[in-house]
Amino acid sequence: MKAEEYFEKYEFLIFEDVIKGSSKHVMKLIFDLSKEIIPSLSVKENTQSSSELASVYTKLNQKWNDICSLYDIKYGYSPLNKDGLLNHWKLTVPKLNTIL
Repeated sequence: MKAEEYFEKYEFLIFEDVIKGSSKHVMKLIFDLSKEIIPSLSVKENTQSSSELASVYTKLNQKWNDICSLYDIKYGYSPLNKDGLLNHWKLTVPKLNTIL
């Protein structure tokens, strides 16, 4: 999916999270974006190098940042933090810190 499609799907749900003090829909967005990693890696059947892995993660983080920008454009601010997806992955999978 494109950033615009994710924005349309989660736009009001993320605001609902903000109001409720929850992260339920933010985590769903992270999960949906993270599901794009596997097809991206399988296209490159033997993705072994750190630079190829970093490229996949960086592209998906850029999509996250594009979603943040769509909030900024429409509302003047974003409830999502820039590079939030990348930071989440770094905390979840510490080995990524060495390649990202």
